Amino acid sequence: NINFKTYLNKLRIQHACELMSKDAGGVSDIAVMCGFSDPSYFSKKFKKYMGYSPTEYMKRQEVRGE
Repeated sequence: NINFKTYLNKLRIQHACELMSKDAGGVSDIAVMCGFSDPSYFSKKFKKYMGYSPTEYMKRQEVRGE
């Protein structure tokens, strides 16, 4: 029961999480790889869905050893 844009953004964020766990680059690079043309918009949507910024997510992954 969600619209297409919301669904697509959620898929993109999931893909971004996978790339971040593989250390596939910086936030701007990952944003582009996931279909976001604006890294700021990516960061805003990432925080909305995940509860923290992409940079913090990457730091948490490092601490957990993933």
